[in-house]
Amino acid sequence: MPDSGDSSTLQWTPSIQVRTSAEDVYVRLRAMIRAGSLSPGDRLPPERELSDMLAVSRSTLREGLSVLRSEGYAEVRRGVGGGTFVADLEHAYARWLAAMADDNSLLREIIDLRTAVECQIARLAAERRDGDQLASMRTTLDVNELTLTAPAFREIDSRFHGQLANAAGSIRLTSLMHSARGELFTPASSPLTSSPMIRRSHGEHVRIFEAVESGDPALASTMMREHLRSTFDDVATAIVERAR
Repeated sequence: MPDSGDSSTLQWTPSIQVRTSAEDVYVRLRAMIRAGSLSPGDRLPPERELSDMLAVSRSTLREGLSVLRSEGYAEVRRGVGGGTFVADLEHAYARWLAAMADDNSLLREIIDLRTAVECQIARLAAERRDGDQLASMRTTLDVNELTLTAPAFREIDSRFHGQLANAAGSIRLTSLMHSARGELFTPASSPLTSSPMIRRSHGEHVRIFEAVESGDPALASTMMREHLRSTFDDVATAIVERAR
């Protein structure tokens, strides 16, 4: 996770066009929070730095941050060490689950898009990856899944999928991937980050990596498809349980 004084570690959602609206600011930052690039308690960079990173004016940035706060994704803290921080996500997550429960086709559409995009990313990564990219992925996954905390797993999950996209070498696919991942919301407090699910999902990541490392595009795509099928089942179960 990024610390409060260094924004260089953030994986900014890439764009294939210049974004100028407050809504775009809100959507991009919300996607990063939902996907795990930003977690509760993380401080966003100062306005000047953040507006430069997102290529928007400071007034547009403020509008986007205002929406982010009103939707429960961010909060302002005053005083020494203050700034804009990612909020506790319980209320935002509850609203997301309610929206998913109200329209049971939404989750299927999200997973369908992720499957189409990320299976191709895995396939291309197996064809195009280089030694440095493999080393980065190996380092990311070189953890003891038995001791992984939910916040640490979310960070690893976000980083690994981003590294796969980087290895695939397609800016447009990467942009689509971040957009689709930003539609799926799995905060650290959700049932999707229980210890058994963390261990299973981490194992799936390892199998995807092994296929990429071995240069097997078909197997990498298959492993990604199985991973996303498991994700769909887990989220669907969480939605049903919350509805009860």
